[in-house]
Order: sequence, then structure tokens, then C-alpha cells
Amino acid sequence: DAKFSGLVFCTSLGVLNYGAKAYDVAMKISEALSKLNVASASASAQADKDMIDNLICQYDGGFAGVERFLSSNIKESLDAVRENFEADFKTLSDALSKSGLQASL
Repeated sequence: DAKFSGLVFCTSLGVLNYGAKAYDVAMKISEALSKLNVASASASAQADKDMIDNLICQYDGGFAGVERFLSSNIKESLDAVRENFEADFKTLSDALSKSGLQASL
């Protein structure tokens, strides 16, 4: 779909795709998606499950393709969060070093 701009992971602390400082949320979502099995997902009504499964089957690669799509998107978001975390960690470590305190990191 030409209007689809991608999968965006939003939290109360910001958008994970853009490196939001929501480290714990990024880890939880990533952990859950790493174990996801789209084919075994359920729905509250069988008609909904059938409709979703039919749509997934039309997607390039079917169930495996959807899982790759989800994994790829959360990995990119996790990488963005990691980059910000590492930058923040370095900034704080440098500030502690400059203040004369020795951080045992």
C-alpha cells in the first residue's frame, strides 16, 4: 500500500524507531516478538482468526514473511534505542570521570 509508511512502535516515552529512551519497553517488546509464532496466534472469534490468516497468506512470504517483517522492524527500533543508550551511558560516564568520581563500570 502506497500510504503505508512502516511499522512504528510508540510508547509513553516516545517512538522506539527514533531511539526513544524507553529501554525496558524496547527490551520487552523485542523479547516477545523474538518468540512470536504468527501461525499459532489466536483471536477471540474464529471468524476473525480466519480473516487474519487469509490476509497473512496473501502477504509476500505468508506467515514467515510477516514474522520477518515484524522482527526486522523491531530490530531496527532496538538498534536505535541501543545507540541512544550507549551515547547516554558514555556521556554520564565521562561526566563522572570529569567530576573526579571514579565510576566502576
